Amino acid sequence: MSSEVEIANRALQHVKVSKRISSRSQGTKEANAIDEVFDEVRDNLLDLHNWNFATKRVKLARLATTPAFEWDYEYQLPALFLRAVSVSDNSTHRGHVAYQLEGGKLLSDASDIYLVYIAQITDPNQMPPTFRAAFSRYLADCPRCGAVYCFGAGLVRAVPRRGVASCPVDRQRAR
Repeated sequence: MSSEVEIANRALQHVKVSKRISSRSQGTKEANAIDEVFDEVRDNLLDLHNWNFATKRVKLARLATTPAFEWDYEYQLPALFLRAVSVSDNSTHRGHVAYQLEGGKLLSDASDIYLVYIAQITDPNQMPPTFRAAFSRYLADCPRCGAVYCFGAGLVRAVPRRGVASCPVDRQRAR
């Protein structure tokens, strides 16, 4: 059985931090730093690829309300929706329709919407080992500049690798 703590401790190992955590909320510098970015990094990694384990299919329910202009119908997106993979107006999923995502809703002129999407998966036991391994590495490395996150400093900051300028995302986060 895998856990968030196992993924977090692997990330700490990647950056050569010898301390381990027993929970994301235990209050140590390492746990606080991991906890600050854990959910965001997981969702970013899920968003990067059409992961089979996170791919879901649904026929969306059309809402009684309609958009103010431009589109004929609006549909409520699923609660754990992260990203659309494809949108169709038929169950065979042949052909795609024009749509726009706005405010937790999908807007379209199609009277029926069949959505294939990437869902937010939070249970590590639903994640294959390859994803958990990638997640621990992604948690340890800044995806934008490749800098190694420094979890032992009491805050999340990036330590640039040799030849890499400091990451503007992390400079912004530190403000």
